[in-house]
Amino acid sequence: SGMEFVSPILYGDEGLTEIETLCEAGRNWQIHRTCGYHVHFDVTNETWKSLRSIAYAYLKTYALWSRFISDYRCTNSMCAGPNYSIEDILDIHSAEDWDYFVARRDRFEYVNWRAYLVHGTIEVRMHDASLNAEEICNWVKCHARFIDFVSSCSRNDIKDLFSCGTEKQFEVLSDIIGKELSEYYAARAVQ
Repeated sequence: SGMEFVSPILYGDEGLTEIETLCEAGRNWQIHRTCGYHVHFDVTNETWKSLRSIAYAYLKTYALWSRFISDYRCTNSMCAGPNYSIEDILDIHSAEDWDYFVARRDRFEYVNWRAYLVHGTIEVRMHDASLNAEEICNWVKCHARFIDFVSSCSRNDIKDLFSCGTEKQFEVLSDIIGKELSEYYAARAVQ
């Protein structure tokens, strides 16, 4: 029967080791396509401007992230594509505007912005279920590096970096995440 596991807050290499331990413990478990996993990233120290940049970057790169997961997850109503526009991002000019933006979001988007109100996190919901520790840890590292990088970018920086096709976006992402993760995701990308 279905089960959901919620970890305590995990940090750094120790957190990745905990993921490996869970996957090893569950080596005889079964998953199927209705399963997924969600990763929360702490953004409590981010400003409304950096959060706006993160939201804008995720909006611009949805098609890129979709290349690394199954078609089923891309069409799953529990992790739907972004339900906001560039105009919504451009309307954020203050912390109050950010809170209003977040309050209007549906938690079942591929990035759940409503988690910010409850947990001080953003929740990336789109990945297929997995018991492969490397796959999970790489997804976590990739998004952590992406969030760290784009949080310091302006809206114009995001526009300049990601207003292109997914091939060029992947080149930009490769520079952000590093050679090892870049090679891993190049091999996984759905053309």
